[in-house]
Amino acid sequence: MAAGAATAGPAGSASQEPGLTPDGPATIRAFFNGPSTLEGRPPEVLVRWGLTVLPGGNGGAVRLQVLNGSPGVRVVGSSPGVQLPAEAGTYEFDLPWGIPYDPRQHGLAIEQETGGHQLLEPSERPEDEVHLFRPPLADDAQGATATQTLTSRRLRITGVTETDLDGDLVGD
Repeated sequence: MAAGAATAGPAGSASQEPGLTPDGPATIRAFFNGPSTLEGRPPEVLVRWGLTVLPGGNGGAVRLQVLNGSPGVRVVGSSPGVQLPAEAGTYEFDLPWGIPYDPRQHGLAIEQETGGHQLLEPSERPEDEVHLFRPPLADDAQGATATQTLTSRRLRITGVTETDLDGDLVGD
């Protein structure tokens, strides 16, 4: 395991390279384990997501999963699979349908098939965590617990939201 990566729970070891996702099938979630405010946000819908890849990793099939809760994780939405290139760059993917999203309650994750993607980065904040779930979470998963936690790490994933006041899962 890479220096500076703390783990909790059972399951396989993380990749030797600190920026690589672990080999094999897994769900990998970005998680902020710190304070947040509960007021002031209108309903939103996730319409696009992106990943930033650094040099030195593998390409492969991935898809977005939106998770709610910790512990006791539930999958609230997912995207179709996409082919993530190994080449460094920022890649964005449109969602064919909106997913209800509130960053105070939901977390973005990827489900990977092969692993070894260059998507993780160190963080100065101990509240930044990456949660690993093995086997990967099914779309109807409820009550799941991470099999491994990497502290002071971030998953380079982003989401683009639009306001959805009428709740039709299409941005207003």
